[in-house]
Amino acid sequence: LIHDVLCPTRVHIRSESGENDHAIISEASLTLLLSELSSTSHLVRFAIRHALRLITRDTTTSLQTLLSKHTSSLKRLLFPRLLRTLPLPDQVAVIDALAYIVDRAPGLLPIS
Repeated sequence: LIHDVLCPTRVHIRSESGENDHAIISEASLTLLLSELSSTSHLVRFAIRHALRLITRDTTTSLQTLLSKHTSSLKRLLFPRLLRTLPLPDQVAVIDALAYIVDRAPGLLPIS
């Protein structure tokens, strides 16, 4: 689905039934998408959410399954500092990204 020029290594995304799906995404492409999930630009955040929806729709796998290996990097990307110390556009971006993740993958990042 996403052609990655930087890293020719491909990772086959398996559905929950264990079968290979037709769509393939590399780890580098997925990392790039996740790094832009909390962008301060609303258009970039929208495009990333749309790309993740397309990937999960085409591979018949859930977003939680797709991102389960990347929870520590997601936490590092979303919370590099305390939320109240970030500038307002960064706070909005982090809250928007967190709301999307909690909505689409409720068990991925537990909120307590």
